[in-house]
Amino acid sequence: MGYFRFIFASFILCLNIGAYGMNQSGETGIKYLIIHGDDVGVSHGVNRASLRLLQAGHISSVSMMAPCPWVFEAATVLKDCKHCDIGVHITLNSEFSSYRWPPTAPYSSVPGLVDELGTLHRSLSDTMKYAGLSDVRKETEAQIAKIRKLGLAISHIDIHMGTVAMKAEWLKIYVDIAERNKVLPMLVRWSDELEAYFKLRNMPYDEVKDFLKEKERSGYFMLDRLITDVGGLDSYEDRRDAYVRAIRSLKPGLTQIITHLSDPGEELSAMIGNKMREVRRTWDTKILSDPGFIALLREEKISLTSWSQLNL
Repeated sequence: MGYFRFIFASFILCLNIGAYGMNQSGETGIKYLIIHGDDVGVSHGVNRASLRLLQAGHISSVSMMAPCPWVFEAATVLKDCKHCDIGVHITLNSEFSSYRWPPTAPYSSVPGLVDELGTLHRSLSDTMKYAGLSDVRKETEAQIAKIRKLGLAISHIDIHMGTVAMKAEWLKIYVDIAERNKVLPMLVRWSDELEAYFKLRNMPYDEVKDFLKEKERSGYFMLDRLITDVGGLDSYEDRRDAYVRAIRSLKPGLTQIITHLSDPGEELSAMIGNKMREVRRTWDTKILSDPGFIALLREEKISLTSWSQLNL
């Protein structure tokens, strides 16, 4: 089917939000899904779209970019949303050309994370080249502390641009900090798709692979599958159909789909500076706002869940 069945009223927000047994989902045959909104706090448009869909139940989780200026607006809204699932999007890069942000920790305490202008490095390669273990630890801790100081309860931490996951020693810090803060760290089982992700970026991955495999062997809580982008970039219809295919192809277990949402406008255009990435955010917002998407999840017997439900 190339389009959503527009089945309204009785299906809207009637999904089963259930707790997920630790690494048991594949055995139960249930298809659990987290629909996750990344980058909350990066801009007003991203906040508006992401929080609107979170409060409506069309996505089940978001994570906050603590170093970004619009995080204060997002925190003001989320403090009044007791059921909202909130994580910290550990941000070690400032990737845009005309919109940048500094670290959360004092510059002098994380020198390997900042460039000559005092902002986080734009490129993943520069962060990997210059950042030390102390830099990663202090900035990760500072970001979690800031979100908590804003009055928000945190269920999990995850990773902006995949940066922390590029080195096993950074992942160990990330997991250690999550455990000490009593939140779940987003980790995913090693797979052919994950290996392809590293190969595409020409990044070494043997130590990361060994770390994740060891975590899996130890029974550590992990996603079974992480979909960072559903594809379908040629048109809105192409993108919509890609979401349908992704939902229809879900397997038993716990999957997370990462979304990047925003309302349209000059702010989004100026921030991103890339027309395809700009329209992809607005397409995703429109697709996930459609009641037909919620109906599709129910039709496919998908159990929408969140990190808060998992962290019981």
